[in-house]
Formats: sequence, structure tokens, C-alpha cells
Amino acid sequence: MKFSHGDALTAGSSNTILDVPSGYDAIVTYLFISNTTGSSKNIDARWVHSGVNIDFLAGKNVGSGDFLEFGGQYGEFLVAKEGDTLRQKKETH
Repeated sequence: MKFSHGDALTAGSSNTILDVPSGYDAIVTYLFISNTTGSSKNIDARWVHSGVNIDFLAGKNVGSGDFLEFGGQYGEFLVAKEGDTLRQKKETH
């Protein structure tokens, strides 16, 4: 199964963008984060694996009109196991 997900984040809240269901693994090949607001925003991103928080962005500033990309190249991927989540949080202002 292949899956794409797009969402607008709720500011100041932890937003789950991937929740791997029981009995499945997920191969994450690309993550795209953009800022279409009129001002710079800070963003946090976290992979929760077996109850362990793995922060891969912490307070990263994304300028107005800018974007971040993770993966996308051949052989670059993350294998998330059942019960794992990917979460993002953007600043409130």
C-alpha cells in the first residue's frame, strides 16, 4: 500500500501525521514541510519509536514561503514499526 498525507498543522499542538497501525510497518520515503504564512515559523518534528521520542527538528525556523525536505532520494527512507508515530508542532504566533 502506498499512502500520501497532506495537512495544515494546528499551531501549538502536537499534530500526528503518521500513526502506524498494529501489524504493519511503514516505509517513509519523503517528508515535505512548507510555510505559506506571511512570517517565519519555528517547527518541531518527532518520531516516536517504541515509546522513545526521537526529535529530528527542534525549533527549526522556516521562513515565509520556504520549505524543508527529508528523503526523496533513492535509498533514503525511515522504517516506522507498528505503533510508531510521526508528529509535528508549529509555534503559535
